[in-house]
Amino acid sequence: MSYEEPGILNIRFQNEIDFCTVNETSIKNQIERILMSNQIAFAEDWGGKLFSKSTRCNIRININMAEKARELIENSGLDLSKIEFLEIKHSKLQLDS
Repeated sequence: MSYEEPGILNIRFQNEIDFCTVNETSIKNQIERILMSNQIAFAEDWGGKLFSKSTRCNIRININMAEKARELIENSGLDLSKIEFLEIKHSKLQLDS
């Protein structure tokens, strides 16, 4: 059984996407360091579970930084099998006039 943590706001900023998911805290910390050292802003989403034993963390970033962030992580030497990159889909909005 899990409880939603009171007081947690689920806020997403414009152009923010789910970038990757990790299950190990050590991998998440390494990704954090890579993003911070390259001035890429990010947010962590632990699902808002207060008493969960899960270590599953979604990392969200601005869509405009996704390609650079992925390249940095792929070239970092991290075990990529422990990182689930989420599909990034670009869509073009066409307005009918």
